[in-house]
Amino acid sequence: MKLKKKDILFLAQFGFTKERIEHFTLNDWDHFKNMEAPELIDVNVSYFKVDENNGELIPITKYEFEENKKQREVYYDKIKNNPKIKLITSLCDPDNTCNGSNLSSMVKLTVAVTHSSKYAIVSDFDWINDSNERHVDLFGTGHKEALTVDYESIFGSWTTEYYDNYGYVAERTSYFNGATYKFSTGYVHKLDRNSPTHQEFWQYNGKWIHAQDDSGYTYAEFVWSSGTSSSAYANYTHMKTGWSSSFSVWMPLGASISVSGTTSYIQIPNAAVSFTR
Repeated sequence: MKLKKKDILFLAQFGFTKERIEHFTLNDWDHFKNMEAPELIDVNVSYFKVDENNGELIPITKYEFEENKKQREVYYDKIKNNPKIKLITSLCDPDNTCNGSNLSSMVKLTVAVTHSSKYAIVSDFDWINDSNERHVDLFGTGHKEALTVDYESIFGSWTTEYYDNYGYVAERTSYFNGATYKFSTGYVHKLDRNSPTHQEFWQYNGKWIHAQDDSGYTYAEFVWSSGTSSSAYANYTHMKTGWSSSFSVWMPLGASISVSGTTSYIQIPNAAVSFTR
């Protein structure tokens, strides 16, 4: 969408990042356009990079995140201008870590708290170039027990971007209305990368293109159930291998997502804010 400047500023008051607003579709805009403009109470952003030696996530600065994004763009420009260079891709076994390059593989987590006639939390994730391990991940919003989520207000989206040997080609988006798992301390969406709309390889205009980047956000309103202070968290858990036949998910005190019944996963450190009413 091409939004007017005043509409962009309106969405920024919800805590949406510049990158998220640039990806807004008519579905997103229709959900928010008639809402009361909120006051942005606080926002926090965390950045992480995949360690090439052990595959673990390590904290990085905003500057490092942006510089790695620029290096990635240079990389694609190089192969675009040299047809002899080809990206090496292969299908993933859903129960094993796939081989391949984690070029500039990074995660950005954002959480924002707003207030108008209601309080609301926006959590946002941006996973860049995580094409080698596409299984089932968990994304959501956590909070302290002082808050109660209005589950009917949950809305958000999940977008997968697809690339060919020369860069970005197309993307697919799914929308959230409600949550996969609900707790007294937050809620979680299940991101199934084996689903028909987010599969790793997609035949588009007669050629196969490869999933590279994933991003999404979730919005919900809440009420105070007790006290005058609380905290909000953007949560993300990355599965390095597939699920077993049975698994369970829970969210103790909103600060993390815990999983049993899967062989390997990474709990990404939260983006978090504390606030009072």
